[in-house]
Amino acid sequence: LLPRHCPRLLRTYCAPILQTLLTRLRTTLHAPTASELLLALGELVRTTPRSVEPQAQELLDILVAALQRPSASSTRARAALSALEALLCSASPSALSPPPYERYPSLLDTLLASVATEQSEGARRSVARVLGVLGALEPRKYRDGVARGAGDRSSPRRRLADASP
Repeated sequence: LLPRHCPRLLRTYCAPILQTLLTRLRTTLHAPTASELLLALGELVRTTPRSVEPQAQELLDILVAALQRPSASSTRARAALSALEALLCSASPSALSPPPYERYPSLLDTLLASVATEQSEGARRSVARVLGVLGALEPRKYRDGVARGAGDRSSPRRRLADASP
């Protein structure tokens, strides 16, 4: 609520708020609390993108870890996805160097799996937006990655490659 109504005030206190959110996210095990922290982080990124940019890699680490956590609740995963979308849309390419697909090779598998398993149309749409913001992979790199993971027939990337002509 605060980010939407007083963005100028929030810009002034962005650094301490961000540090507090990151500290709490690292230590919180309670899923509903972590979900709310991730939603607050997403709002902070949307409201003050330039202030958050120096911490973009650390934020990306936390968000991808929250998405890939096997025991993550659906609300926590949706909150992490929302914050990830906000970060990817607002951060400059230099802040996210190397690109997320290179830094997190399993990110595509995680996103494709969530598209396949999500029941909610809105959540699938959100995953599709994140995939769109991340951009396309170079086909050769993608095929090489699939060839390296040929032993894992259950991965979404492997199933997708098997289905293509």
